[in-house]
Parts: sequence; structure tokens; C-alpha cells
Amino acid sequence: MRDAIRSAYRIGFCLLPVAEDGSKRPDVPSWTPFKATRPTAAEMRAFDFTHRSGYGMIAGPASQCREAWDFDDLDVYHAFVAAAENCGLGPVVSRIIAGYEDETPNRGRRWIVRYPETLEWHDCTLARRPGRDGEPKVKTLIELPTFAILAPSNGRVHPSGRPYIRLSGDFETIASYTAEERTDLLALARSFDAMPRPEPRTSVKSATGTRPGDDFSRRTTWPELLEPAGWTRVYDRGDVTAWRRPGKVHGVSATTNVGGSDLFYCFSSSTEFQPDKSYTKFGAYAVLHHDGDLSVAAKALAGQGYGIPASGTTPDGDGAAAAEAVLTRLSLVTPIEVEWLWRGRFARGKYTLIAGDPGVGKSSMLLDCASRLSRGTTWPDGTPCPQGITLLLTAEDGLADTVRPRVDRYGGDPDQIIVLEAVRDQAGTRPLDLARDINILIDAIREVRPALVGMDPISAYLGRTDAHRDAEVRGLLVPLQAAIDEYHTAFCAIAHLNKDQTRTALHRPGGSVAFVAAARLAFAVAADPQDDRRHILVPLKTNLCRPPDPLAFRFDGDRLTWEDGPATGMDAETLLRSSGPGDRENQTDAERVIHDLLEEESDWPMESKLVMEAGRAHGISERTMQRAAGRLRIRISRIGFGRSGRWLWHRPPIDDIPDTAARPVSSMAPMADMAQKTPSLSIDDIKSAFPRAREGREDGRARV
Repeated sequence: MRDAIRSAYRIGFCLLPVAEDGSKRPDVPSWTPFKATRPTAAEMRAFDFTHRSGYGMIAGPASQCREAWDFDDLDVYHAFVAAAENCGLGPVVSRIIAGYEDETPNRGRRWIVRYPETLEWHDCTLARRPGRDGEPKVKTLIELPTFAILAPSNGRVHPSGRPYIRLSGDFETIASYTAEERTDLLALARSFDAMPRPEPRTSVKSATGTRPGDDFSRRTTWPELLEPAGWTRVYDRGDVTAWRRPGKVHGVSATTNVGGSDLFYCFSSSTEFQPDKSYTKFGAYAVLHHDGDLSVAAKALAGQGYGIPASGTTPDGDGAAAAEAVLTRLSLVTPIEVEWLWRGRFARGKYTLIAGDPGVGKSSMLLDCASRLSRGTTWPDGTPCPQGITLLLTAEDGLADTVRPRVDRYGGDPDQIIVLEAVRDQAGTRPLDLARDINILIDAIREVRPALVGMDPISAYLGRTDAHRDAEVRGLLVPLQAAIDEYHTAFCAIAHLNKDQTRTALHRPGGSVAFVAAARLAFAVAADPQDDRRHILVPLKTNLCRPPDPLAFRFDGDRLTWEDGPATGMDAETLLRSSGPGDRENQTDAERVIHDLLEEESDWPMESKLVMEAGRAHGISERTMQRAAGRLRIRISRIGFGRSGRWLWHRPPIDDIPDTAARPVSSMAPMADMAQKTPSLSIDDIKSAFPRAREGREDGRARV
């Protein structure tokens, strides 16, 4: 192994030792720096490979444009080689195998290939299938990993204890391929993906008749549709057929019937079809012959005799006719686990809401998360963070003077954070409007393939939508949720809190409750009641897991710094009682006034006007008194009608009255204690000692 390491390092490989715990990870504190720069000779000596059982390479530019191909299933590997021969890529594959091939401990295969320097490299998963008994929920079949363990690594570097074995070639004989050859091989690998394809929307059927599009899809075969348009049938693998686009002489461009779906799925971006999107036969016909216009295509098919119109209806292919329910037997659904970006907070294909008052650090926190994701470091709670792209929509901060400087301060890679600044149309540029421009956002997600989409704040992208109407809000969120699920990205929306502090924490995010109800994970950010410089991220709701621990952060100058460990003793109801330090003082004063009335006055229920007079005597507004009543569980009711009616405050159950000794000490508490201990002190003396003291008059006597 030592000779192999020397040979690989000599020709430019970026090498790292492998942990001997079966995790197959590099045995270094952080391998992010080595993704760009390989270890120095001194660092290589410090790794002490003489006493290690394994080593691996970092793929990409750090290894002078060398990448690894992993085939985790031997049957898929043999089928891939055979398919390459059938579609004209056999000589390329033979050249690669002769250049370098290892056998992995699970009997898979690993190639090392040199790619053109002009290409931008990133790791990717090319083919997967649903897991079987004893396997993960999703089984990876073919991938291009960032870190690849190489022969003759052995022993505990793999869970099985079996070694990596060199089958052919050496580091000196590694083959190269052109950009076109690489593209063709990637497309061929994607044709082996066996995950269920997303159902296109054109599959909705008429309940009272058969639409022309449905009738066409049922009566037409894929060869009858594709071959006249110039598509070539390359090979069949079981029920799956691979196709090559017109004008191409080798390789694979699309597949049909993966998983028995009877859908067309294109990989190539050089066709009329959108890549990585499923099409029914009717949808494909519309693209090939009518520029994708379903309505025009349906009318054309109706003229050819397709479709059975319902009584009193016109054949239509755009879903205007009555539709029937789409029923799915649950036993046919393959269960999969939630895939987390940040466990308990960001999940792929799910929507997270983070709400808070202005100035509590929501935007900074989102940029900190995007920066961590851009480098693949760790999340604030110390858990691993994958590396990925963030698609950011920000309406409140300038990119040049705020967003980019923050990302730089937080150690992020700005190349991995892409901002959707605006939408450009014939009238010029304008902000994105989710109601008008949802397809533009979906196209951006399809192009960028982000791990995270951040929208700050979501209210800035609602256009004319009434944010307080549930139906309108859900009408915006449904297609957005479908897109993030289809493209397997996490979505995080920032929102502000409303001002009604009598509401429960779950109802504090502004606008319709649909913003919270649609989110699978919702959090609040608020200042610590005991320390305004400390900010708490606390869960409001979690539908996918148990609520994660609250976390705390501060701003160290211009840098956001997270505290180690959870912020214990914090909950959303307590944190959202107030929105600022001054407001908290007023609320605490109001609670103390009500407590005094509860302890000193026996005439309960008490008329509201008497309570309000007591509050005004201390400089407290009626609204603040009402909020305090809600927190103290005081019931307010009206008796009588018209001018004779009265509002009454009812004493809360005795168990709900907090102990006075345990109440937070307000700004009046030290004054009251001083007045009792030192009756000769004047009001001016007390006011000079306590600048925030409030002075009022009642019954001709001065009170503080």
C-alpha cells in the first residue's frame, strides 16, 4: 500500500487516510480544505500511512481532474458494460477499464478516469433504486463520489473487513475521456435509475368521457410515437427501453417505462423535451408536434378520431372537463425515510418556516446556514453538514453591501450561493411574484439543483395575493411544495411575527395560518428575555420528528456565533411574550399591577375600567394590560347590553396564579422595596437613582 500511495501522490492525486471504523470517511478533522488543495509532503508524512490500513482520493481539481466511478451493484455494472457496447460506447468503456479498475469489498467496481480540465466538477448520484430487505430505503447503484477508497486498502476501513483489490491498470495508465464521451456515459448511467418517476400533470383523466389525450396514450406505443420523430431505440433492459435522440450516433438520451410507469424520461438538454421531466405519450406528442401546447394537441387528436366526448361536453386535453379521483393503494407505495439536510430543521422536499421580529437575526442565520452548506462543514449543533448549493431570494438586504460581506465573514463559498434577484420581461425587471412567476422559480430550481432554497421574507414575494386568506396562500404554496419535492430540495421561508402577543406562539407568524400549517417544520427566533444580545432559535411545530433542542447565538461584532449545546429552559410561548426589551418591561409592570389587585382587592370579578385606571396610574396602556391578562389566564367577559353593559375581569384559578416570589422583578420592584425601607426618601431621590421610573398622580398624592 505504501508503494501505491507514493505512486498516486507522485502523479498528482489528493490522498487522505481512511478512518478504521467502517465509516469509509477520511480520517482528518476536516477534509473540506483538501477539496481544493492536496496535502503537502509534510502533511503526508504526518498522516503516517505506514501504520494505516487504507487511503483514498479526493476527486476533482485537487487530484488534477481525476474522478471515480462507483458501481455498487455487480449486476448493474455488467448490464452497464453491455449497454455501453450496444449504444456505441463500448470502446470508451474498454479503454477506461484497461486504464484503472478496482474491485470493492462488496464486489462492486470502481474506475478512475481523467476528465477534461474545462469541465466544472461536482459529485453526483447517477442511478438509484428502492431498497430491498436488509438495505437502506434507497439503494445507490452508480455514483461519482467526492472521496473514493482505493486498492489495496483493507481491514477495518470497510464494514465487511474485506479488501479493495486492483483488477486492471495502474495510476500511470489511467485513461482520459472527452467531454462528449463523459456526457454520453453519464446519460447511460442515468438510464439505470429505477426510482419512481414523478407523475406528470397531464395524466388527469375525465370522469364523464375519455379525452383525446387519454385515448391517444392508451392506443399508441412509444415506438409509433418516437421513431417517426427520429428517435432511435438503443436497447431493452427488462421492461425499460433506452432511446437516442435524433442526430446522435451513440449514447443514450432517454428511457421509457422505468418502474412500469409507461412514461418518457429525457436526460439530454439538446432536445425539445425538458431534461429530468416525465412525459405521458400525449404530453410527448404535444411537445413533438405542437410546441408543448396541450390544448392545441388535444384538438388535433380529436380531429383524428381520438377521444370519446362526454354528453354535452367538448373534447379537451387541458383538464377543463370534469376529472375523476386519482386513487393509490397504499400497499403499492414504497416507504422512504425523510432525508435531512439539517436533522430536525431542514429536510429535502419539505418546507421550513422561520419567524421572528425584525432585528433578531433571521436573515443572518439563514446566510450562516447557506455558508455552512456551501463548504460542507458542520451545522451549529455539531452534526455533519453536506455540501450543496443554496438558491437565495432576498428582498431586504443589498447583495454587495450586506449579503456578500456576511457570507465572506461566515466563511461561505459565494460560488455555491446563487441569488434570484428579479424577473425580467418585456416591461423590464421586477420582483418575483409567486402567483405570476412560479414556473420561473421552478425553472431556476431545475437549473441550479440547490440543496436549499431560502426566501427572505416570503411576504415580499406574494404580489397581490392576500396573505391573510388561507385559500390564496395555499394556492401559492401547493405548486411550490410540489416543485421542492420533485427536485428534492429543502425550502426555508423567513416570516415576521404579528403584533398580537395574546395569541399562542403557533399563531404569531404573520398572515394566514396556512403559512404555518403548510410547513412541516416551523421555528421562531427571539431575543432571550434575560439577555437582549442573546438570540434563541426555538421550535414551533415539527411534523417529521420530535422537536429539536433550542439553540442560541450572539453577534460577536459583525460575526454570528452559535453557543455550544442546547439553550435549555427555553420555549416558544415564553420567548414570544414580548418583542423587545422595553415592551417586556411594560408587560412585567402590567403583570405586577394585576398581581397587586389580585392580592389586595377582594371585589372580584372587577370592572375593566377600574383595572385600566390602575394601569394608567403606572403609565401602562390598556393594550399592555390586556396582554398581561392573557398570560395570567384572566378571563374577560361582558354582562348586560347596550349602555348598561359592563366588561368584567375574572380571577384565574388559584393554581394558575404564579407565585409572587417567582415573578420576574420589574423596574418598579426595587423602588417599592426602597420606599418601604426608607420612608424619608423623596420622589426626586428615587427618580435620580432609577431614571426609568414613571411618575403619576392619584387622589392628590404623587406616586412612583
